[in-house]
Amino acid sequence: MLALALAMTLQAPAAEAAERQVRAFVDAFNTRNIDGMLALASDAVQWLSVDGAKVGVETEGKDALRASMTKYFQQCPSCKSDLVWLKTAGSRVTALERANWTNRAGVAVSQTSLSVYELKDGRIQRVYYFPAERDTPRPGQSARE
Repeated sequence: MLALALAMTLQAPAAEAAERQVRAFVDAFNTRNIDGMLALASDAVQWLSVDGAKVGVETEGKDALRASMTKYFQQCPSCKSDLVWLKTAGSRVTALERANWTNRAGVAVSQTSLSVYELKDGRIQRVYYFPAERDTPRPGQSARE
């Protein structure tokens, strides 16, 4: 029993550090601080999308992530992400993220998605994004907005 308690005590600081890393990454995303995002990522960082049995590589390496984020922020200047919850297991932090933005009609829209951040040597090595689910529309809001 003592060994289990000791193991859990030792894992807690590592889990907290991993969660701080993910929170800092999302904070940098929300402030459009691409350099800040890249400082938290490994040189070989991969951005992956999961769709059923397929995993697609969206970006690989810091240069590709910079280019992708630059384009993304130009296309969606109002996009932000909130971390609804985080759960850490070893080198991975799983999050429920809620993306928020204003559509072309000026209506606030949001959707949620699971993401998994894989850390290696204190840096984000991979980010896996699962298909998003649109949040239930608010009264007077179309589900397609």
